[in-house]
Amino acid sequence: MEQLSYSTMKAMSKLCGEEELPKYYTPMKDVYIMSRTSDRDSPPLPEVVKVLVPYWDNRVVKTPLELNPYTREDWYKRGTEHGINSRGCITRRLEDSPVFILLIPNLFKFQKELDEELILNNSGDYLTLEIYDDYRE
Repeated sequence: MEQLSYSTMKAMSKLCGEEELPKYYTPMKDVYIMSRTSDRDSPPLPEVVKVLVPYWDNRVVKTPLELNPYTREDWYKRGTEHGINSRGCITRRLEDSPVFILLIPNLFKFQKELDEELILNNSGDYLTLEIYDDYRE
């Protein structure tokens, strides 16, 4: 699938999250995966865009033989692109996940205008921004 350019993402930031899924998202400057603590399945803001990201199952073992017996037998049956990651551990690609993204050129200005608590996290290759509006452990 084609990667979205920065200018395309800027134009898409005005779309509603309920539109048809665009192309796969790849990490870009000033683009965050957005969620809301109280409801992770719905668009956290009206201006987010719903896209797909690849889901990688990364383990901390060197071979599938080191996994427990149930997972060991299932390892090659599920997913694609089985291999070894940069840390020398096994990895595989599972089903793609839909997420909501938003272009935020100035994070401090965004937080001030939103006036809600935000949790910034680095989730693998992606920066995630959670609107903290409810209790969680």
